[in-house]
Amino acid sequence: MVELIYALVALGVFNNGNAEIKSAINFFQHILQVDLGAYYHKYTDITRRKKERTSFLDKLKVALLRRIDEKFALDEPIQQSMHFN
Repeated sequence: MVELIYALVALGVFNNGNAEIKSAINFFQHILQVDLGAYYHKYTDITRRKKERTSFLDKLKVALLRRIDEKFALDEPIQQSMHFN
C-alpha cells in the first residue's frame, strides 16, 4: 500500500500534484481504516531493493493486463473456418 501511495503522489494525482506524502498516507489510513505504521521506513526499504524495486506495482500491472486480456479473449467472436469443395 505504501508503494502505491508513493507512486500516486509521485505521479501528481492528488491536489493537482501539490499533495505531500504525509497527507496522502493519512487520507488512505482514514478511508481504508488501516494503520500503515512507519511508512517512511517502508519507503526506505523500497528504495533499497536490489531487484524489482516496485514489485507491488509491477504485480498490479501484470494482474490488470491479464484481466484485460482475459476479457478481450471472452469478447472475441469465435472464427469458423470455411471449406470450399
